[in-house]
Amino acid sequence: MTSGNFEAFLHFLFKEKKYIFFFSWASFNVIEVMSSTKFTEKRIGYLAACQSFHQDTEVRNMFPFYYFSTFYLVKIKTQFFKVLMLTTNMIRKDLNSQNMYDAGVALSSLACFISPDLARDLSNDIMSLLTSTKPYLRKKAVLILYKVFLRYENFLNSF
Repeated sequence: MTSGNFEAFLHFLFKEKKYIFFFSWASFNVIEVMSSTKFTEKRIGYLAACQSFHQDTEVRNMFPFYYFSTFYLVKIKTQFFKVLMLTTNMIRKDLNSQNMYDAGVALSSLACFISPDLARDLSNDIMSLLTSTKPYLRKKAVLILYKVFLRYENFLNSF
């Protein structure tokens, strides 16, 4: 994301407060900010994800356009699943980051929008953080495991 795009996103987010509650249409832009390499931008992206995502975020909210033609609907659903997989891999990369603050902001934000699919895909990565040498990450991993157990009950059977 270029600096101009990020500044425009911040301007919209904080100056135009009247739209902050109807923010789910900007989900793709939020994912773009979450994938930033700068921690300050990444933190704002995860904050925006906490505000706009929930466990039932739908396909039509991921893109600013929505066609009712069958061809375009299949194309959009395919793009949605690609974006969903990219988002899962991006969160996994942040969880396994050497920077404990990247992992910490990802763990804290997951509590707001973790879905059963995310819980299933990221449960092993969260479990590996329980053996981290950093107490900051161990504490956050223990707290997010409660949400993981609520969303993905089959994970309890693995113990």
